[in-house]
Amino acid sequence: MNYKLSIGMPVFNEEQFISETVESILGQKYRNFELIIIDNNSSDDTYKILKSFENKDSRVKIYKNNTNIGMFNNFNLAFEMAKGDFFMWAGAHDILDPNYLTHMFLKREELDNDPDLIFSNVAHIDEVGESIEGFKSVGFTWNSGKIGSNFRLPWIIKGSGDMVYGIFKRETLERSGRFSRVMWADVLLIHEVSFGGTIERLDSPLRKRRYKPDQANFRPKNWAEKYKLRTERYRKTSQKNVTWDLYLPNIVMFFRIVFHLGIKHNYFNFIRFGMSIYVATVFLWKHKRAALIDFEVLFKKIL
Repeated sequence: MNYKLSIGMPVFNEEQFISETVESILGQKYRNFELIIIDNNSSDDTYKILKSFENKDSRVKIYKNNTNIGMFNNFNLAFEMAKGDFFMWAGAHDILDPNYLTHMFLKREELDNDPDLIFSNVAHIDEVGESIEGFKSVGFTWNSGKIGSNFRLPWIIKGSGDMVYGIFKRETLERSGRFSRVMWADVLLIHEVSFGGTIERLDSPLRKRRYKPDQANFRPKNWAEKYKLRTERYRKTSQKNVTWDLYLPNIVMFFRIVFHLGIKHNYFNFIRFGMSIYVATVFLWKHKRAALIDFEVLFKKIL
């Protein structure tokens, strides 16, 4: 078992947890990997802490952006600098089980379908590493070769935010285009990987997803309040002037799905184009309440 793996970690102001996270990666029993960490111009001691790891372990490569280029751009930059045949993103305050990579690649060797993505279930922890909720299964397994699979896809897609921290085949990410500038960039990526690909899940919670204090203690009054706060945070971190597309993320997502699934690699395949419209329509229908809130917020902004 000697797969060449690149691990990309985009970071920004993570001095509180970054040491524990990096140690959990460098402590993996599977050791054939490079760790590429790109500091998105942090204002705390994140970069200083990271440089100490680079000096100790030749697998670690640390870079710092001169300006903050935005979260998704930083995720993509980490991939563009990678050299391995397989790639995974690592969360800057998450913890990996010491056997995380070993189990991932052992699972790949057991399978016959050469999956585009393998990920694991997760456990949720607080700032001191204590569990904050019981184990919950995330994401889904997928085989696009099954009859009628693409018709089912938009109805079962879930857990994309955890799935994107699994291990991808490099060629899959090169074909997909990685993260696009849209609020649900992880959801769009999983749509594209699924549309013609295969996804496998390990049931064991081998990754611990850490919720920072403000996240763990946040209790919105209702779903609408939670959604409004999320969209407001997205607009603030978009790294550009406020425009209509930032206020109508659901409408933008509709057209992104159509483009990524039905046009970008279409080659005049009208069946695939029709399926992309179907998938995008189901997404918009499932998010119709959110879309109405988008229009409400935009009209208030205009008036």
